[in-house]
Amino acid sequence: MTFGVWTKTFGQNFEEVLSGFQVNAGGILVSNDELGRSRRLEDIVLDPGPYPRGAAWGVALASEDHKMAAFARVIPHPIISRDGACAVSLELISLYGNRFVASGVGFGGGEDVEIELRSAGQVTHRKQRVSADGRLPLEVISHGSIGVERVARYAVKALSCKPAVDYEWGEAALKRR
Repeated sequence: MTFGVWTKTFGQNFEEVLSGFQVNAGGILVSNDELGRSRRLEDIVLDPGPYPRGAAWGVALASEDHKMAAFARVIPHPIISRDGACAVSLELISLYGNRFVASGVGFGGGEDVEIELRSAGQVTHRKQRVSADGRLPLEVISHGSIGVERVARYAVKALSCKPAVDYEWGEAALKRR
């Protein structure tokens, strides 16, 4: 069985970047390079290159017939803040740079926290209950005018911590760094 390595850049479809890997007698995925030399998959370094802050990058290992596959997902340049055991992070989910998914971990289970969002000169406050395992419920944050560069702040105030992230949205959020 032959396998390929596929990557998914933010806003794009999966694209095969390496092919021809087979499991050798030792159970290791290997392929031959242009010069006929054997190379192990575990020795290959994949890098998305410049990438938008907070955007996810996907990698898949798939059989040639696509009946077997394994997927991994990473955010190369995370938007994250930690304060003590608590952390909040944002994931860019819009090709216009105006939507993010906010999440948080490490808070007191069942605690009520205050969430503050500052953006475009406006401030909103609301209370949210943390789950029993210390996670904030996922929240989609949408910003207004598409195509306009903006700066925002997402902050969570709990009894024992106050993590906050500052981030850009709009065109500025899409810049590859």
